[in-house]
Amino acid sequence: MKKILIVDDEKNIRDILAKTLSFMGYEVVAASGGVEGLNLFLKGSFDLVLTDLEMPGLDGWTLALRVKGKSPDTPVVLITGSEKEAVMEKLSESSVDSVVFKPFVLEDIQETVQKMLPT
Repeated sequence: MKKILIVDDEKNIRDILAKTLSFMGYEVVAASGGVEGLNLFLKGSFDLVLTDLEMPGLDGWTLALRVKGKSPDTPVVLITGSEKEAVMEKLSESSVDSVVFKPFVLEDIQETVQKMLPT
């Protein structure tokens, strides 16, 4: 079973993502912030990281960079409500593999995860 780390400081988003991905058959671990997420990633083994961009302490860009530093092949998907143009400009020089913009529908998450973790 593939294992996904969800990192988001909004509990409602974490819960919705965790329920959806668990229902899809993935093992899910959730963290409430970037520092907690990084610690879980460094201690465990994950097939995919879904992270919010704007979080206190450690943002999604930095988390992605640290994840790739330990495991270059682990896909990182950024979830953000930030301005699309600004995010897309920074994307090419970042460690992020894909972006899902808020507000999203659950199908967006499902499609992105399936693309990042082909069966």
